Amino acid sequence: FALRVTKAHHTDYNAAREMETPSFEREDSLKENFVVEMSVAEYVVQCLVDCGVKHVFGGHGGAVVPLIDAVCANPGIEWVLMRNELNASITAAAYAKMRGLDGLGCCVGTSGPGSSHLTTGIIEAVQDRLPLLCITGLKKASSLGYSDFQDINQSEIFRAAGCTMSFTIAHKDQIIPLIRDCVATALTQSTAVHLAIPVDVQQAIIRAPSKKLCSSGAGQRVHNHLPCEEELVGLAQRFIEFMKNPDHEFVIAVGRRGIQASAQVIALAELLKAPVVTILDAKGAVPENHPACAGCIGIFGNPGLEIPTKLMERCGTVVSVGVDNHMTLLVGTDGLQIRRHVEFDVDSSLIETRFNAEATCVGPIRETLTRVVELIASKAAGIRREWPAELAEHKLATPGSYEVSASEVSAGFCHPGAVLMRLSTLLPARSVVCLDVGDVTLWAALALCLDKPEQRVLASLRLGTMGYSICGALAAGTLRPGASVVAIAGDGGVQMSINELATLKQHKIRCLLIVFRNGILGRVANEDWGNGDVPKGCDLDNPDFVALAKAYGGR
Repeated sequence: FALRVTKAHHTDYNAAREMETPSFEREDSLKENFVVEMSVAEYVVQCLVDCGVKHVFGGHGGAVVPLIDAVCANPGIEWVLMRNELNASITAAAYAKMRGLDGLGCCVGTSGPGSSHLTTGIIEAVQDRLPLLCITGLKKASSLGYSDFQDINQSEIFRAAGCTMSFTIAHKDQIIPLIRDCVATALTQSTAVHLAIPVDVQQAIIRAPSKKLCSSGAGQRVHNHLPCEEELVGLAQRFIEFMKNPDHEFVIAVGRRGIQASAQVIALAELLKAPVVTILDAKGAVPENHPACAGCIGIFGNPGLEIPTKLMERCGTVVSVGVDNHMTLLVGTDGLQIRRHVEFDVDSSLIETRFNAEATCVGPIRETLTRVVELIASKAAGIRREWPAELAEHKLATPGSYEVSASEVSAGFCHPGAVLMRLSTLLPARSVVCLDVGDVTLWAALALCLDKPEQRVLASLRLGTMGYSICGALAAGTLRPGASVVAIAGDGGVQMSINELATLKQHKIRCLLIVFRNGILGRVANEDWGNGDVPKGCDLDNPDFVALAKAYGGR
């Protein structure tokens, strides 16, 4: 039983999948009984829609015309034309981060530099463990390898960037199994994958299955399994044993995958009398006006701020919740593990196995923490513990409480800490703060206080990509229309993506851009690089940023 459409269109495809085979003709559910004739480009776009992708970020060019035409023709997805493919890939990675665990991002680039520009965002996704599908165009299949214009070995380049799967589609029949496998890999391994499709293959007609892409739910299949009760009981008992020693101190560290378990983290912290530190892109996961919140840790690979650093020095056991990198949490200056570790994460593939762990709990974090807290509470009635004294000294606990002394501020200038303290009081619920890389990142970690529901921070955590703030604002604005979006950058980082202000305007995304202007690459110039000399070549001759923003349609 099949539906044939001579000129395939997305509405025909959706109509076909709503039909059901008569019961007397129904075969094994694994067999794809319905097929629709459509182009490879149309099928790829429908697969993206099946995965919940609503925006595709990229640059245009002759080698991707059929693909982008298919995006523009499908009402379930929107094409976002970026001013540079580098920014497209960074935005797509931020989009995946913003969507959450099973949220796929997608970027597109044409042949030659259009594809090579995408590699920075690919590395960003690989290092921050984000599901990202990169699709690039190629010259006609028959001319690959000897064409004299924009003909590069894309698969080899993207494998070098870290893609575990990077394929060149040589024939139209490859697209159905390969996009299935790439999506499954991206979602289950939280990584970047790549498909290069020649322009004539994009135009080729295939007989596509009318069913929803079978791997679109691959992430949910591996992320939604609760541990057995016996395992949770054993974990709770291990906590009880540690709690009986009043000198044994805990620190709870929350990463991006623990954001949705805020209430459960607070409940565990109150039982253990454990301060909570957050990784930068999980800032606000626990309201920062809560007495247990001790600020950010692991900024630019450093232990972080003064209070979290003191707490970590005495910590006996680190409880990590959805954290990717445990270096600053578990090791000493010699790189060797010096603290016990209990970890909660959603999937065993995300566990950082280079360190020992007292216990590892794999499953939906909110549900597993809920049960562990119940089990601990039922057995810990007679155990008395005290909060660490340092929490009472913490300056970040209340918005606006960070102190900026007059001696720190030059006449006629405003201190970054003062700006961020004031901003903290103005940000509403569901607002998104997108941070660039540089001194602004450190100031935001220190002085910005997020204490309202569903506030988020987007930042380039591992790669440290300058220009990230405006790209993050694009991702946040597309996923949270109407929410307050703030991009915070230095005068160096902002100029690496300021051309995307035009993209923000074109897609009617409201964004407040704050630029800290000091005329220098501060993170380079202010760092001690070991030789005692002040680094040279860091000065910036800046444009008039206000006039430039107005030229792009801002105010």
